[in-house]
Amino acid sequence: MADYDLDTVSGKEIFRDISRIISHPGYVRTSNFPNDVALLELDRPVDLTSGDVTTACLPDKSMRLEAGTQCWISGWGETRGSGGQEHAMNEVPVDVVDLDACKGMWGRVNIDVLDSQVCLGYGDTGACFGDSGGPLMCQQEGRFYVAGVMSWLIKNCSGHNFPNVFTRVPNYMDWLYEQLDYFEWSRFQ
Repeated sequence: MADYDLDTVSGKEIFRDISRIISHPGYVRTSNFPNDVALLELDRPVDLTSGDVTTACLPDKSMRLEAGTQCWISGWGETRGSGGQEHAMNEVPVDVVDLDACKGMWGRVNIDVLDSQVCLGYGDTGACFGDSGGPLMCQQEGRFYVAGVMSWLIKNCSGHNFPNVFTRVPNYMDWLYEQLDYFEWSRFQ
């Protein structure tokens, strides 16, 4: 965390181990990766007051992701000539694609996009290999929300008319809050 360039030590890096991973019980490793969402518990808290680490809010389950909404994705994945900097945090603005249009595009290769997913861009730029699990952040009323989690794409960094597919976080808020309640409860046992 708090690292921009993976090849340079700035002294501001924050290291934490992962003490627990909770994957969604309905996750299936198939062509369309249903329920591709998990929570990671860190071994100790992170100081959010220093300014080196910032967070985005969890969305309400009623959050709408309308076609044409501009959001942002970020990650340290490969860039493959996309103009990004290798081994550095890259951020790309992307537009939400109409879900029915996305289903049609992916249907050409017999992959079903699910209602619990959100599509971004038209495959000319976007996420790359190594960005899986990264956030889709959308701004509403002056705040950024984690609206999605990178799930899958057709090929590295681009595939014209094949949008990136993210897990739609608002669809999983009940499950996420159940897990967060469990985390909180288990700390006192």
